[in-house]
Amino acid sequence: NVEVRVAPDVTEFKERLQQILPGERIEVRTANDGIVLSGTVSSSQKLSRALELAQRYAPDRVSNLMSVGGVQQVMLKVRFAEMNRTVSKSLSSSLTASTGNSNPIGIG
Repeated sequence: NVEVRVAPDVTEFKERLQQILPGERIEVRTANDGIVLSGTVSSSQKLSRALELAQRYAPDRVSNLMSVGGVQQVMLKVRFAEMNRTVSKSLSSSLTASTGNSNPIGIG
């Protein structure tokens, strides 16, 4: 019995990856006739670029185990409202409701 294993040659791919994304910590391995990328990249754009390049060497046979490191930013939308205290009290008293047994419920 002779077992023949065919795997993509990743030597050229690794060199090209280092040229395009220098300084990124990306590990490249072969598995099941495909390429496995693991490690950490500094941005989601660089992750996408690495995946695009890998697809050229092993179309539809790329496994992504990479994560995005570095500083993550979150966009928040914040609104501030300023209200005069007398207007607030007036609004609160106008929203006061009464229950059936004459217990007032105040909102404010």
